[in-house]
Amino acid sequence: MEACMGFLDRLDPDILLKIFTYVDDPYDLVRVSSVSRSWRHFDTSYWSSKGQSNPAVPETLVYKLADDFCVITEINLRPFQVYFHEGLPIYSAKSVRFRMGHPKSPTDSGNDLLGYSLPDSVDDKFIWTYTSQEFPMAQESHLQKFRLPEPVLCVGGILQIELLGRVQRCEIDGLYYICISFVQVLGRPLSPALGVEILEPCGKFVLKIKNERPFELQAQSNHTVTGSVAEAS
Repeated sequence: MEACMGFLDRLDPDILLKIFTYVDDPYDLVRVSSVSRSWRHFDTSYWSSKGQSNPAVPETLVYKLADDFCVITEINLRPFQVYFHEGLPIYSAKSVRFRMGHPKSPTDSGNDLLGYSLPDSVDDKFIWTYTSQEFPMAQESHLQKFRLPEPVLCVGGILQIELLGRVQRCEIDGLYYICISFVQVLGRPLSPALGVEILEPCGKFVLKIKNERPFELQAQSNHTVTGSVAEAS
């Protein structure tokens, strides 16, 4: 049994719901739910940007995939819908673009930057070997599927999601937000049967086949480098 409780946990559920409707910044929901067990029951897990007055301001999310060596075929996103605001607004982006790559330095995994909205300086940490086309997003709360034109070989396990443009403004503060509730990456892992060693700064990879001699694979501009995730059905 816990020795202490947050003061919000002592309030009547009806009062909690009333307070919940007055939260004026989607970003605040994550902060509040982190200190109150009661609010975690009402709060759906999601990522939110900070508010911007300019709807053209982009957001960038970076993820480390489960495997460093895989083939990616599809990336899916679900925008977050706020059920406790009038009109049930959906905070999607106008469009999305994907990059795959690896850390510039073999000793720097870039873990300190993963999973966050990042500044332009993120390019100082990673080398992007694949950039997708720009896909339009719908202002709908269902899972939106973005199938890549062709399977992408991902070496390095880093995925960048660029959320381009904002469509929904919060009526309370007048600022534009982007909120994402779910990210799914589909593909097939190539390890442990295959492995790869990144040779920097020459821009080459050594492909390692179990019980076979390794050979060099030259990275091509605008061609994939990323890790693995769930297998596509």
